[in-house]
Amino acid sequence: MFEATRGQLLELLVQILDGRIYGDAVQEFIERGNGIAWPRILKRFFDQARKTAEKITDAYWQAEAFAAIAGALAKFIN
Repeated sequence: MFEATRGQLLELLVQILDGRIYGDAVQEFIERGNGIAWPRILKRFFDQARKTAEKITDAYWQAEAFAAIAGALAKFIN
């Protein structure tokens, strides 16, 4: 199985966002990524978001941040 480096994944994402890769290739990337890399990428993303939210000292804004994180996580789970 091919293991992509962080740099390769970042470059691929940049190419997708720039419109250099599109259509079926993006769909295939998403489908393959769902079973391989996305769970790890999403876990790291949400772990970092949680750690950042924990550093917010104002209770209101901290609650807003946690609510936003939970809402985003719910979209990926469902």
